[in-house]
Amino acid sequence: MRTKYHGSTYNDHPLNISSKNHEGFYREILEPIDSLMEHMVGKYGQVFFVRFDLKFPANTDHSCMNDNVLF
Repeated sequence: MRTKYHGSTYNDHPLNISSKNHEGFYREILEPIDSLMEHMVGKYGQVFFVRFDLKFPANTDHSCMNDNVLF
């Protein structure tokens, strides 16, 4: 069972809040990302972190359910 976190920051890091994620964030995803960022910044001093989202165009026939399975 995943636990949800509701807030605008996590461990003093801002979260990307939008109308699509009003239900919260999964702690099981936030914690490893936060740990990895803290480790890398501690090791290298400067880290370039990139977020890359893939989405289907709005006019496509494909639909994804909440579990991210493509039908």
